Amino acid sequence: MALQLEEEENFRCATQLVFSSVLSMSMQSAIELGVFDIIAKAGPGANLSSSEIAAHIGSGTS
Repeated sequence: MALQLEEEENFRCATQLVFSSVLSMSMQSAIELGVFDIIAKAGPGANLSSSEIAAHIGSGTS
């Protein structure tokens, strides 16, 4: 029983490490692509779809 609990705790820690790096990489990519700027320029209350955001990336209209 103790071994199983230790394995579960190790798995939880490993999963947390993986997801924390994924989150930081995702945020960095969004910043580099200007996603937050696109959303901000759309204005408060704007409901942009992912397709609309993607259309602005790299188009020079962000």
